Amino acid sequence: MKTKTTLLALLFLSLNYNLIFAQASALTTGCAPALGDVFTFYTATASSLDTSIGANKIWDYSSLSISSNTKVESYVSPASLDGAACGSAGCASSVFVNGTNQLNATMALQDINLNFIYYYALSGNTFYKTGYVSPGFLIRGDGNLQKMITYPFAYGTSQTDTYQDMDGNGTSTVVADGWGTLKLPSSVTYNNVLRVKYRDVFYETASGALWSDVTYHDWYDGVHKQPVLRIIENYGVISKVLTFASGPNITAGMGVPGLSASENQFKIYPSPANEKTTLSYTVTETNSDVTISFYTVLGTKVKTENRQNLNAGTYTEEMNVRDLAKGIYIVDLNINNASSRSKLIIE
Repeated sequence: MKTKTTLLALLFLSLNYNLIFAQASALTTGCAPALGDVFTFYTATASSLDTSIGANKIWDYSSLSISSNTKVESYVSPASLDGAACGSAGCASSVFVNGTNQLNATMALQDINLNFIYYYALSGNTFYKTGYVSPGFLIRGDGNLQKMITYPFAYGTSQTDTYQDMDGNGTSTVVADGWGTLKLPSSVTYNNVLRVKYRDVFYETASGALWSDVTYHDWYDGVHKQPVLRIIENYGVISKVLTFASGPNITAGMGVPGLSASENQFKIYPSPANEKTTLSYTVTETNSDVTISFYTVLGTKVKTENRQNLNAGTYTEEMNVRDLAKGIYIVDLNINNASSRSKLIIE
């Protein structure tokens, strides 16, 4: 009986290995937009929405029709857009009165197509929408600001928030309801993505009428700040599809080095890797010290190797990664206190 129980336990662990170790990474404060961030998306067309939720799912959007048209989102200083034009109608309202920021915002996002400027702030672990400006009107949070998301946000997490502004009352619900594999056109595949659904329903105070009902379906790959795929619904009908083109990656704000370029570029391959991976890098000075660190996307350092007193030259070395669980890692190569980073997938 003991042997049978042990075998069943081992079988259970084997069947659930992917659920334990390959789960998508949580979103943390390093995923929040920051002042100066610029993101570019391609617009696309989808005939239907895959509503599959749960663990280890496959979302196949390889048949998306992606256009060459782009949508650019720039997070700028609120002062830089004060009184700025919102499309042809123009935004006449001023966010600043006697030098005071009425919206308590740290960044602004202009949407020319919708004739709006949105204002945001990251306070602690919560990303807020503090208000917006439309042609001739300034709408600010009144009492309860709108919480877009509170970090960290992992698979299975859900949040519901009620908020109020000068026009009415709203309820937003955000849930990380799935993780798995996302397939896009041109054989692009993202493993261990996190699916996050955000719905915002707003009612006008004066009439009590439903003002808006918008749902975002987002897929995050654990490397880029913004989703690699976003499908937007208005009143339950697909209105816009965006695929990620370019923009900043996760930052040190989430406790893990960001993926930014530096003078010490290196290559790591293959990725995905299984038991071994190869690093190729160049040392430009004699007696250089090199540190190779592996981080989870939650910022936990799980592996470090040091090389000391290296001569100038190009190095190619094979590294054993069989001790790393399946998932996405950030590899930080530090040469004489100058770092460069790259993503590594273990499967």
